Amino acid sequence: MELTLEFARAGSLTAPAPALDEARTQVWCDAAGHDAAYFYVAGSEYWAWLRCIGTFRIGADGEIVVEPDPSASRPLVVDWYRRAIAPMALQLLGIQVLHASAVRTERGVVGFCASSQTGKSTLAYGLAGRGYELFADDALVFDVGQDEVRALEFPFAIRLRPASAAYFGIEHVDPPELGPSSRISVGGPGNPLTAVCLLARREPDDDQGPVAIRRVSAHEAVPRLLPQAYYFTLLGGDRKRRTLGAYLGLTARVPIYEIRFAVALDELPELLSAIETIVFRTPLAA
Repeated sequence: MELTLEFARAGSLTAPAPALDEARTQVWCDAAGHDAAYFYVAGSEYWAWLRCIGTFRIGADGEIVVEPDPSASRPLVVDWYRRAIAPMALQLLGIQVLHASAVRTERGVVGFCASSQTGKSTLAYGLAGRGYELFADDALVFDVGQDEVRALEFPFAIRLRPASAAYFGIEHVDPPELGPSSRISVGGPGNPLTAVCLLARREPDDDQGPVAIRRVSAHEAVPRLLPQAYYFTLLGGDRKRRTLGAYLGLTARVPIYEIRFAVALDELPELLSAIETIVFRTPLAA
């Protein structure tokens, strides 16, 4: 599967206004609760608008056209295309993407799934410091086969909050080079996806200690994973069946864990050790 990005001349991309009361329209809000992005369907076309970034038309063949906001630089548009538009477009094309970071272990890929600013990138980067290979940040692409689930390569750059970057002594990480036409290719043999961890912050009155890890049943995991899925829309019988089927297949074949942990960075080493001991070293058939 291949995605490409074409930059349109200013004023040449005529985008219909989003119908905000339409069930197929997704609205993303910023931390202050203001509308930051719309993903919507108009006729047979799929559109996305990102505030201060631009308007995107997503084609069924993987061709994406953008008219950038006048204030947005080309690198900024390409970065948001990679981080938000491409994962949403892949779902339209039948490929599933989970909002997760991931590392590659000797046995396969382990994903860390959570809402923004929960700590998934910090956790993945911390594990990379212990010798595991960073595999994904924000977007974990997967394919459900008959016998296993495989994680697929997808271009990424680690994004750490200022406090986490200071903790690790990082100043800046450049986004990946995407080549001509900002081309993104997804596919290949991939790597076995051996576990997915649902991250949650520990409540102040939690008496389970700084780290609590438990195996989650498939029945519990599906409704918790779906809100972290990148999807343009789940309306439409085929697309909904395909997406739900993928997540049912994921939870049936891959161990899902819940990890509750403390906010403090000084407790990160204990958290990383617990993940290595319980998640990485647990027999896959357990």
